Amino acid sequence: VADEAATPFGHARARDAIDLGLALPMAGGHLYVMGSRGVGRRAVLEAALEAAARERSPGGDLCYVSDFQDSRCPKALHLPAGLGRKLAADMERLIEDLADSLKTAFQSEDYRTRRQVLEDELKERQEEAVEAVEKEAKEQGIALLRAPTGFIFAPIKEGRVLQPDAFQALPEEEQQRITGVIEALQKRLKEALSAVPAWMQETRAQIRGLNDETAAMVVGHLLEGL
Repeated sequence: VADEAATPFGHARARDAIDLGLALPMAGGHLYVMGSRGVGRRAVLEAALEAAARERSPGGDLCYVSDFQDSRCPKALHLPAGLGRKLAADMERLIEDLADSLKTAFQSEDYRTRRQVLEDELKERQEEAVEAVEKEAKEQGIALLRAPTGFIFAPIKEGRVLQPDAFQALPEEEQQRITGVIEALQKRLKEALSAVPAWMQETRAQIRGLNDETAAMVVGHLLEGL
């Protein structure tokens, strides 16, 4: 401790304390300077540190990088002197390169084709489920119509959808039969489409996997050199 409360900072005792502190062979040590303000403590101390540094080999660089498993505890990289600045500059360039490379990768024909295949597979599964019910309905004289709000079942006669007034003209027993068939088909369609949310979730997971794979190829290639 260099104490200059009673004497100017340049006193020999303060100088000796600084020299002693700089001479102690311990890593990570600190010099604590106490005294009045305005007497040049900082300038004298910096001069002593610079003089000591000229007589010693450069120390290493200590760089902290994020630990993505535990953000509260960054990882310390001990690097040769001067390499820390180069690493920082390379990291800035890496971010720029990643932005361009990732954009290119996700706009590539290969990525779009593979993603389209996954989306088409989902549409195909949905269509197959609907077509199975549609075939069953047609065998019972009922048409399955696709509307903006969903699906509609309607009775058909001679290959054409039966209009409401024509349906009302049918015997009561026939109307009840058709209504019962349609209700059963509606239940059947609901059951067939109940698996769609799970299929969509599965497709989203596959797309996330594709995204991770695409990004990993770009990031891995750039990080390998770094």
